[in-house]
Formats: sequence, C-alpha cells, structure tokens
Amino acid sequence: MKKIAVVIVALFCHLANAQGSSLTEGMVLNGVSEFSELNRSYFVGALYLEEAANTSEAVQALSNTRRVMALRVTAKRWSPRKFSMQWTQLIVANNDEDLLARYSEEFIAFNNIARYTLRQGDQLIFDQQPNGHIVIYINGVEAASYNRIGSFDMLLNTWIGKRPPSTDFKQQILGQDDYAEALALYEQTPVQSERQDIVLQWADEGEKAAVASGSAVALAGLESSGSVASAPVAVAAPDAQKVKAEEVVEPTEVAEKPPAPVIAVAAPVIDEFDLDDDFDIDPEIIKQQHEMMLKLYSSSIVKQTLRKVQYPSRAIKRNLEGLVVVEIKLDRAGQKISVERVESAKYGILNKAAMSAVESVDAFPAAPVAIKGEIISVKVPIRFALN
Repeated sequence: MKKIAVVIVALFCHLANAQGSSLTEGMVLNGVSEFSELNRSYFVGALYLEEAANTSEAVQALSNTRRVMALRVTAKRWSPRKFSMQWTQLIVANNDEDLLARYSEEFIAFNNIARYTLRQGDQLIFDQQPNGHIVIYINGVEAASYNRIGSFDMLLNTWIGKRPPSTDFKQQILGQDDYAEALALYEQTPVQSERQDIVLQWADEGEKAAVASGSAVALAGLESSGSVASAPVAVAAPDAQKVKAEEVVEPTEVAEKPPAPVIAVAAPVIDEFDLDDDFDIDPEIIKQQHEMMLKLYSSSIVKQTLRKVQYPSRAIKRNLEGLVVVEIKLDRAGQKISVERVESAKYGILNKAAMSAVESVDAFPAAPVAIKGEIISVKVPIRFALN
C-alpha cells in the first residue's frame, strides 16, 4: 500500500512538471541562471523564446512573439515580504519611472501574487502571448492574467536590464555564458504535489481584484499600508461623456495609524522563519522601496477610480466645470473603510458624479506587503473640464 502511495505521488509530481514543460513546448530555451543573495539561493530562472536571442536588444525586439519566464524556487522558504521587496528592488532599478507609472496596476498585481510563503520546488511561470496577453501560473495553477502589451518587459528587464541580479546572471539568461550547472539545478527542483493543492487554496481564500481595464485578475489579500496624497488630475469631457485622465501622483509623508477594524481577505501566513527575512536589506533601500510602492499603489487606485467617472450630460450642456478631491481610506485588503469629499466643486452635480465614481468601484487591489501600516489614505483629484 505504501509503495502504491509513493508511485501516485511521484506520478503527480511528474504531471505537475509536465504541465510546466507543455507551456514551453516548441520554444527555444534561451538561457538559465540561479538567483542568489548573500550566499542564499532563491530561485533558478529560465527564459524561453520562439527564437534564440543573445542580446537584450534582440530579446526586446521579440515583443510581438511568445516569451516565457520560468522560475523554480530553490530557497527552503521565500516569504511574501522578501519576495515583494526583492522583486520591487529589481523592477525599480531596471525600469524608468514613466514605465512603472504606466503599468502601476500590473506592478501591484504582481507584488500580490505570493500570498503565502513560497517553498522549495514551487514553480512560477510568466507567459506572454504574441497578442500581449499575459498569464502567471504558480505550480501549474493560473494565479493572474492581464492584457497590457508592454507590461511583460517590466518583469523581463529585471533579468536582462541595466541592473540585473549580476553580470553572470544576465549573460547566462542571454545564452552568452555556459549555464549547464544552473540547468541541472532547475531540472532537479521538481514541483511538489501537495504545493499545487496549496496554491488552489490561495485562490479559494483570496478575493480576485480586477486590474488592467477590468481584464485582469490578481490574488488579493496581503498585509500593511500607509497614507498617500496625489496631485490634481486633468479630466476632459468628450461628447461621448467618457473621461480622459492624465495622473501625476506624488507621495506625502506616511503616518502610521491604528489597525483597520476588519480585513476581509486573509493575510499571508508568516512563520517564525519569515520574521527576520528582510533584516539583511539596507534600511535606506527599504525606505526607497516603500516610497515608490506607495506612489505606484496610489496611482493604481487613482486610475481605477477615474475609469468610473462619468461627466453628467446636464453638466456638459450647461458648460459646468470644476475640481473635486475625494479621500479614500482602505484597509490591507483594499476594502473601503471610508470615502470623504475633502474639496468640492461649485456645482453639486459634479460633486455627486465624483462620489458616485468612487462608490461604483467594486474592489481595489490589496496593499503590497512592502507598504507599512494598516490603513491607506489616497486622495483622488477629479477635474471636470470641457474640451
């Protein structure tokens, strides 16, 4: 009986690994490398392309083809906090601020992928289709997807950008250096069968937050937060009564506040090994990451709100214009605690339209673990202006 059980488990592991292999069937393995920090191995990464490319420019030129980034976790434990901070550091270092602002919602969704501690053998796959559709899998289970062409480059730049984990890492991923040892480690780190079930539990326990124009979903429910204010937003009202927006978001000083009374989505499981997991990161780097994360999270909230703004037809006919600033307080799970109008327009019809936009947002994304605090305050300025 015991022998049968062993065979079943082995078969399940084989099927899990085969599923990862099927995603890259027919593609070229461009390179493989191991990511380590302070002599601790975290993952082995593999880049698959439709055709081999040995320079960063050549890889980026393949943006309209299928590209896959695959990771096998080698660390015994990789906490949500450490996962978020390491990837945030790499993403911020290898992408300019304009690109980060453009894909702030995808950035937040990616940071919210690891709701629980990742374990050795877990597999993450970032699969970009030729049409720009991106699907993220954890142990063969779809964890998130979105349709923003160009957002995949934000992740890919962490491996082949100006500041990769190391020169050796970049060269091996680009196939410029021998990666036989890293490939052997990649193949020897199989997905554990029980971990696939655990990822399914994440999806069951967490609410899915819509991102990227409502076309994407990401696992929600992380921990911590802060307070952010944003600069005025110019909103034009075209004849079709849709709102166009251009956001400029600047973070202000973060004030710690008491915990929110209710958090609808379960927080990550942090065990005793995870508590000291980020102590080896420079405090100044942590501060910079926190500020950037606040800025991008605020931008994500602003964008999601502005999509719901409708310029009232009566206001358009009467040429009514004005600025309304709404303050939204959120808990760790992205649930609204309170909504308050802190600056009003001269006309009540515009004030009502602004408040209706905020109230019509069903769910905001959960706060990434790299953000401190328990309550996030975001000011959303909505300017109604006729063309």
